Amino acid sequence: WVMDHMGDPDFNDPFNPAGSSSGSKKHCTAGEEVIAMVMSMGFSRDQAEMALRNTDNNVERAIEWIFSHPDGEEPAPAGGDTGAQPSITGVKDGDSSYQLSAFISHMGSSSHSGHYVCHIKDKDGKWVIYNDNKVALS
Repeated sequence: WVMDHMGDPDFNDPFNPAGSSSGSKKHCTAGEEVIAMVMSMGFSRDQAEMALRNTDNNVERAIEWIFSHPDGEEPAPAGGDTGAQPSITGVKDGDSSYQLSAFISHMGSSSHSGHYVCHIKDKDGKWVIYNDNKVALS
């Protein structure tokens, strides 16, 4: 694909996958028939247009989008996208209910190659690594 498309005028442009933010306000380009299909499921016109706008006019994905975004679209950050995570205020961290006792990790350069190992905390609180037939303190 790369060799076939190296001459495309937009080849070096940043990739913006479908449904992602491209920096400009998205507009609903769905036809009235498609909007009516989503509205027939009991959603408002605004919800239908918002969902279709965020799912490239795919009706099935739009309905799923409405259910997974009950508050609608995220507001655009003031002054442009800084890439920073939004701060959460008014959230109190409660008492812990659980304590980590085991986890699995991957050792390797990519998800396509490498090896998984398991780390388990013993009764004395020491972490033990299980790597196939090899068991050692982690």
